[in-house]
Amino acid sequence: MKKKIILITTLILAAACMALIVLVLYGKRDKFEPHAEEIEIDLEAVEKPFKILWLSDLHIAKTGSEVGKGYRKDVKARDGFSQHAADKWDNYWPDFINESGADLVVFGGDMVDFCSRDNLICFRKGLDKLTVPYIYLRCDHDVMPTYISEESFQIAKEFMPELGDDSDLISYEFENFVVVAWNDSAYNMTENGLEKLRNICAEDKPILFMTHVPIASAVDTSLAEKSREIYDGRSLLWGYNDDYYWPEYETRQLLDILFADDSPVVEVFAGHLHFSWDGYLSDRVKEHVFAPALEGSYGIITVK
Repeated sequence: MKKKIILITTLILAAACMALIVLVLYGKRDKFEPHAEEIEIDLEAVEKPFKILWLSDLHIAKTGSEVGKGYRKDVKARDGFSQHAADKWDNYWPDFINESGADLVVFGGDMVDFCSRDNLICFRKGLDKLTVPYIYLRCDHDVMPTYISEESFQIAKEFMPELGDDSDLISYEFENFVVVAWNDSAYNMTENGLEKLRNICAEDKPILFMTHVPIASAVDTSLAEKSREIYDGRSLLWGYNDDYYWPEYETRQLLDILFADDSPVVEVFAGHLHFSWDGYLSDRVKEHVFAPALEGSYGIITVK
């Protein structure tokens, strides 16, 4: 009789421990609470309001056959870090975007955690559901082969054009302003991208500039300081003041355009840092850094 009691007690304790483990590992699923960072931009030439949705740093991670056996636990842990991003992308975000009333959605980079075909297929399935035009900025994790072989990486890269425009610089024109997006902004701006930007600037329309990697402010050090505090002393920004991303010629020309007194750029939008920041890039151009979608954050930019 005592043995039975001990066995039953042991089973109850084991079940309780298992329930606690499941709660710790998967409890975040129930705590997923999307929240908006709202930005309003007033432009005199705009007659009716337009809504642009921003989503970045979702970090979809699939443990498919491409992932080496030695890395599968790591990838599962990464998916937990992303609050099971693949599930949220499959079952939440596309419908949310379609029902948001947005005129454009910008996927601002790190939508997948590493560049594998399984991750990109997962992302594309969601894109196929969209009824809203979109820009997808590939950058950083989107184009990194971490956890997979070089052969699998090359297969994944061939799949990239199926996810939308993959130009060096992507633009979307509204009647009275332009959204301009720097693709793969962890690397220096290309000559072709710079030429495109100059041509757009010549149209003399206000520009909303999108980049995954933020730009270091010339008037406010708080963004760089917060990055250094979180990332072991690294200022993960484009800039000249001991920043992690050092600009070469074309990128310096880009920065000159952004910082010019007569710049057509109204505001810069970025992700990458996994925290939110709002301030000024220069005396007249604003910059906003969005928190990550892996925490349920998204941006609503209203131009009116």
